[in-house]
Amino acid sequence: MNSADNLRDILPAFAQLTDERVALWGSMTPQQMVEHLVDTLRASRGIPELPVVIADERRLAAGRRFLFSEQPLPRNVANPLMTSSQPLQYSSLAESVAVLSDEIDEFYQFFAANPAATFAHPYFGALSFGEWLVFHNKHFRHHAEQFGLLNSKENEQ
Repeated sequence: MNSADNLRDILPAFAQLTDERVALWGSMTPQQMVEHLVDTLRASRGIPELPVVIADERRLAAGRRFLFSEQPLPRNVANPLMTSSQPLQYSSLAESVAVLSDEIDEFYQFFAANPAATFAHPYFGALSFGEWLVFHNKHFRHHAEQFGLLNSKENEQ
């Protein structure tokens, strides 16, 4: 695994967050966003098992092609499994970032012990460890850019 594939490499970007940081797009607060990443890491281990919401095999295949492309996730994408009124799970942003760090470790430990495991992603179908890693890297980068935590061509315009 090269370092670009290690989710720990992007974690310092999230440690820069403060409660006052305003998103460049979307309606999530910094803590909501971090907790959303925690939830997706858990879902990649089947906690909870999520339904696939794309029933059409052609659309599912197109989604998977997108996932493995260099294209970033689009801004303001609607997620029917998430609402903006979701209550916070942790007492502070700092605690949420600490839990995110722990969940990254859990993700790697789970798949080291269960290398053949697959769990459904709502838009991309059943994903293996390597496929979830691609998704998480793309997803973490998307939200880091949402809060201006990474340099990106879109943020420089």
